[in-house]
Amino acid sequence: MAGPIRYLKQVSTFLSGQSYTKKICCILVASTTGFFVYRFYRYWKAPTMAKISSVALPEKDIRIICHHEEWDHVYPELLKELEKFSVCGLDAEWVTKDKVRQPVALLQLAVKNGLCVLVRLNVLAKPFPQSLHELLANSSVLKVGVSISEDAKKLFSDHGLVVKSFLDLRNVVDRVGRVYTCQPGGLKSLAKEVLDIHLPKDPKDQCSDWDATHLSQTQVSYAAQDVLVGVLIFLQLILTKIQVQNNRVLLTDSILRPTTNDQCSNELLQQMAVALSQGIVNRNFNDTRGCREKSPGKKGSTASGKAPKKDYLRAYSLRRSPLYDNCQLLAPDYEMLCTCDTRKAQWYLDKQLAEMVSENPLVIRLKFEPSGRPESPENYYLQEKDNVCVVCGKREDYLRKNVIPHEYRKFFPSVMKDHVSHDILLMCPSCHQQSCNYDIDLRQEFALECNAALKGDSSTKSSINHELSKIRSAAKALVMNGHKIPTGRKKELEDLLKENLQIEELTNETLHNCINMEIRVFNPDYTPHGQVVVDYMKKHNKLLDFQKRWRTHFLETMKPRFLPAKWSVDHNHDRLIKFLQQDDEEQE
Repeated sequence: MAGPIRYLKQVSTFLSGQSYTKKICCILVASTTGFFVYRFYRYWKAPTMAKISSVALPEKDIRIICHHEEWDHVYPELLKELEKFSVCGLDAEWVTKDKVRQPVALLQLAVKNGLCVLVRLNVLAKPFPQSLHELLANSSVLKVGVSISEDAKKLFSDHGLVVKSFLDLRNVVDRVGRVYTCQPGGLKSLAKEVLDIHLPKDPKDQCSDWDATHLSQTQVSYAAQDVLVGVLIFLQLILTKIQVQNNRVLLTDSILRPTTNDQCSNELLQQMAVALSQGIVNRNFNDTRGCREKSPGKKGSTASGKAPKKDYLRAYSLRRSPLYDNCQLLAPDYEMLCTCDTRKAQWYLDKQLAEMVSENPLVIRLKFEPSGRPESPENYYLQEKDNVCVVCGKREDYLRKNVIPHEYRKFFPSVMKDHVSHDILLMCPSCHQQSCNYDIDLRQEFALECNAALKGDSSTKSSINHELSKIRSAAKALVMNGHKIPTGRKKELEDLLKENLQIEELTNETLHNCINMEIRVFNPDYTPHGQVVVDYMKKHNKLLDFQKRWRTHFLETMKPRFLPAKWSVDHNHDRLIKFLQQDDEEQE
């Protein structure tokens, strides 16, 4: 601070010595000019934010827990470190066999001094120590990691371990002043950008046998480093936030050494940890992104100043990229076959099944003879189509409309599924919703005509068994909140379970089995409404009439003004009649 203060005095002395008509002018000019000179000097000379070039990992103290006595020995050490800084890393490992995930085999915990506790849940005798349950469920201890919400779900579903106050590190990166430029991916990319260290992520180690009788040294090292790096990333993000606020660089490895008056204390780290995690605890990655708050004093507006979208649009995924790219697909003899989108054209090029004729506009020529060619130059698929709502002509925020709903089309014969783009049209959200409302009337007509109930016993795929639901709810209450439930109510729940399960004693394994049991009863006589209608039309040889009725219904209800020129209600029927007759003959 001596430099800027000395410079400020020199400037003030110089300005004060100038001749002014009034002394007050001299004071104002000196103070104002000196203030701006000082601010300029500070931003010019002050050290800029510098990311850490390298952070050395602390010496790891790895403890492998296979028995209750081992956990009881290490638990006081964990608590002692968490009293200083109540943040611990958390990770989990499991095995997938024959594409089926097995229960979580290893729980990893770590604190900032390098203590790594590897709890082998597949070996540790059940019930697990109560202190382990209490640590994971302690809301005052922040658990950090990447994809930690998924680990928490698996720990609860597999072992009944409730994890509270977890924080995904990827949600914290944007809160430190955009210092780090990485697109937060996995733990490896975060370690490289935030700590500038290479974290080995060998798939062989990651997918190794975590259920093995004895873990290899490679597995132990991999598991410990994974969870410890998560803690160090969070600590580095805290230090970076402090640097941003103070506009100065702190000693980055102070977290690994005894603190002094010039370094960050545990209290400061703890305060910043709470501040950084505010509002994103117990959230999945990106849960909070895209949220907008209302501006104060303005109803119906958002912080960006734009009017909020209508409620009915929330159920839609609006399409902003064009549906029709109008790329031309040519036969080997340069006859035009159809128009297609860019992705399909690129697929042919990548597979070396076609060659590029023109880049702009994109035209490709097939290197093989296609299975079919257009019957006439007036074919629907040869024309270019505009990216507009076919009803009102709007050119933005459009959706794809299935003129024949997918619930029916998916049961069509394969020959009727070959050319589906004719019945997929672009519509704006409001027109799309209106059209879907009109479709309800025609669906009800088919329900009566074909005896295909839209709702009811025969059309219900499954139902909830309420007796099983009560059992599962009671078991979940005892596992998750047993310590909070009054003694009388707790005994009622236990008696309910014993009576329904016809057992004399409840165990943790029994409670977990109740929580994971299936309470839905599937209807063996279930047949979807769409399948019943299509089967009826097949039986009475009315499939083409059924298709035509939907297209006519769309024209009559919506009165589209911007349909593609060659769109028709009997599109492709001449060709389909022959194929459907052949199918009928083969079945006979």
